[in-house]
Amino acid sequence: LDRSFLTLCMAASHLSAIKMQFENIPDNVYLIRGLMDEGQQIDIPDPVGLSLHAYEVCRDAVAAAIPSIIDFLKENYPKQDC
Repeated sequence: LDRSFLTLCMAASHLSAIKMQFENIPDNVYLIRGLMDEGQQIDIPDPVGLSLHAYEVCRDAVAAAIPSIIDFLKENYPKQDC
């Protein structure tokens, strides 16, 4: 976690689990949908142990968030000349 430049969680419960395991979590831990425009349900339900349909719903929710994740990365981690 300390070595990642960005950590994305699907649900608030995942973020809470991270907070319980680590004394000081870095500022770069976010909810995936927290990077999207408001009006979206924040949590992406965890499909573990559920049906294929639950996994498809999860996949679609993550896929819908990708443009916002890319925008966030471009804004906060600009390309650097090497």
